[in-house]
Amino acid sequence: MAKTDIIEYIAIDTLGNATDFGNLNNSLNFCGSCSNGTRGLFMGGSDDSDVIDYITIASLGNASDFGDLTLGRDDGKSLSDGTKGCHGGGPSGAGTTDTIDYVNVASLGNATDFGNLSAATQDCGSCAGNIS
Repeated sequence: MAKTDIIEYIAIDTLGNATDFGNLNNSLNFCGSCSNGTRGLFMGGSDDSDVIDYITIASLGNASDFGDLTLGRDDGKSLSDGTKGCHGGGPSGAGTTDTIDYVNVASLGNATDFGNLSAATQDCGSCAGNIS
């Protein structure tokens, strides 16, 4: 699969094709993504990337550096509850990892260890609920 740095968006309230939003800092594939409604994060990706990029959803433009994951990996999965953004699993180096990292989506910085999955995995799904 070809790598890309293109970020596209759709206006959910209208039907239509995707439109250019901006670009990531690096060309990637298999990165995870999550958001809190204000900021969107892109985590990890091809070639065992440890990069976390972010965009401000309300304004078009290129991604900026957010920080780094604790472990570079591709094909991990990301999710957010609106406060924390987590990224878990994925191939890293010689094997697949069970590492879960987290960041505070509202503030820039490197990821912190959250814990571990029950088994090393890739190609898994992810979901999160809002805390009210």
